[in-house]
Amino acid sequence: MKPTEQNVINYDLTPLKHGAIYDVTNIKKVIVRILIGTVVLMPLFIVSLVGLAVLTLFNADVFELISLFIGITQVLIFAGFGLAIFLFFRIPQQYKRSVTNFGALNQLTPIGLETIGSYLPPSLFDPGASVREGRGYYLQLGEQRVLFYDYTYTISGGKSSQRYTYAVATLELTKQYPHLYLDGAANGRNLSYTKDQRVDLEGDFNKYFSLYMPEGSAAGSLTVLAPDVMLVLIEQAQPFDIELSQNSLSIITTGRAFTRENLQKLLVCSKALSKEFKELDSNWQPVTMANGKPYTLKRSNWKVVVGVVAIIAMIVIQTVMFIAARSRE
Repeated sequence: MKPTEQNVINYDLTPLKHGAIYDVTNIKKVIVRILIGTVVLMPLFIVSLVGLAVLTLFNADVFELISLFIGITQVLIFAGFGLAIFLFFRIPQQYKRSVTNFGALNQLTPIGLETIGSYLPPSLFDPGASVREGRGYYLQLGEQRVLFYDYTYTISGGKSSQRYTYAVATLELTKQYPHLYLDGAANGRNLSYTKDQRVDLEGDFNKYFSLYMPEGSAAGSLTVLAPDVMLVLIEQAQPFDIELSQNSLSIITTGRAFTRENLQKLLVCSKALSKEFKELDSNWQPVTMANGKPYTLKRSNWKVVVGVVAIIAMIVIQTVMFIAARSRE
């Protein structure tokens, strides 16, 4: 029977909120709109002050009405700034509280960054990360124990920094497998591994996933992707990227794991893949390189390339500006 929400989700998700509440883009839009509305009110406040000063010279009867309007405008301005600040700091705390309540209600033990780091899929490891955060729980899906977690890291570059947040479910396997990466079409383009390792498969599978596998590993890698496994991936894993590395299988997407939508999808996908890999695991014969080491994917150096291009562009711009300045003299 194909896993569905009804026969997989045996945990109480009541404390978890809907993902839209924690969507950073939505939060930013709301805050921007509040601030725009607040800024629009400020000229009205100033005009009202000027109007009050002028009108009181000719008609003292309107003083109380204008004063009331100014008072209301003041309150709205302060309330707008206060609400924007409240939302900015409140939303992350609300998420942490809901995750804690979920764990307590289901009697789960929190898992920290140290444990998560040992299961982290290679595509999410960035040696340039300045700050790393991780939190999750082990959930039991039949005989399979699965680690569900949030992983966040920050890349700092000069005065700016970029923060990345991922929701991950990792299944522990008993055998060693070639390193495979399935880049889900619905989840954005892979930037972790070089394009020369991409392999097109027959049929409709390429519409949903781009397969990256190490050179020379086809004999073992393609055995992993049996027709039944590919069917489950198409039916249950379209919203995700899938990474198989050594003895673990990770289901990855951007955002947070412990929202109702993401956790439900992760649970269903984990259960389906757990069943397929349980059968594969029992008969799998590890495939290694000639030196006995496991096959691994080559990392992409796109960040280095982008950095070099940016530096060259700056040098060219400065050179052009210098030549233009000298020509005017």
